[in-house]
Amino acid sequence: MPYEKKVSASESSAYKLFAQAGIPIPKVLAYDDAAHILTLEDLRETHIPGGDAWAQAGNMVDMTADLHAAFWDNYEAFGEVGLPWRLDNPKNFSQHCKAMEKGIRPYCKAHKMDESIFRQALSFFRSKVLQLMETRFHAGKNITVVHGDLHPGNILLPNEEGTAVFVDLEAVRMGVGTADLAMLFALHIAPGVEQALPILKQYHCRLCERVQDYTFETLLEDYRVALAEALFFPQKLFFHSGIDDLTMMENAITAWNGFCG
Repeated sequence: MPYEKKVSASESSAYKLFAQAGIPIPKVLAYDDAAHILTLEDLRETHIPGGDAWAQAGNMVDMTADLHAAFWDNYEAFGEVGLPWRLDNPKNFSQHCKAMEKGIRPYCKAHKMDESIFRQALSFFRSKVLQLMETRFHAGKNITVVHGDLHPGNILLPNEEGTAVFVDLEAVRMGVGTADLAMLFALHIAPGVEQALPILKQYHCRLCERVQDYTFETLLEDYRVALAEALFFPQKLFFHSGIDDLTMMENAITAWNGFCG
């Protein structure tokens, strides 16, 4: 049986965009525009979610690099996807940062944590992204289309032979590629520096087979910015969804301290 999923118009467009670019996704069989139902190839018997599959980390980083390379500085794709609201202008970004800051005290109080790491990360994030808005995001320089919610469960791995695929494209947007890397590796599979550095080097080598003028030093700086924002993702889950993922928070702190502390 085909797999049916209710989607937004933007997610449907993302599936079409990925399919046109040859990005591995389940085959799109049909889309009911009126009901917003996307019919996909059913892979539940042949694939499993990535989970914490360290053995598949190399495969996952290569396919992520290929995704980013396909849309790197691709203005046609950017016209279809667009920047997220918070990066449209400095005013929106300021409101976004205020929302991040608002959750620090209640989250830390609930978990008996020191606020300083969050305030340090937010200060770093605010200053760096304000710079990137002008030089990168609005200039379309060294940015790409990102999955936006690239936890391991959103990569389906084949049981035996076959191709791994991306699923759940509701958060696809323009951004810095390291946002996907931070979600996938810092929050889940490889938070520590010793594990993460070889992965980042592999990503950079794979990316630069098709992308020019993006140094490893720039990638590391982008990764630090992504880690600053990722530190607030477990907080977002806690307040918006009632999910208290302490392992994810521990991973985020480990990654931040290792690369930025």
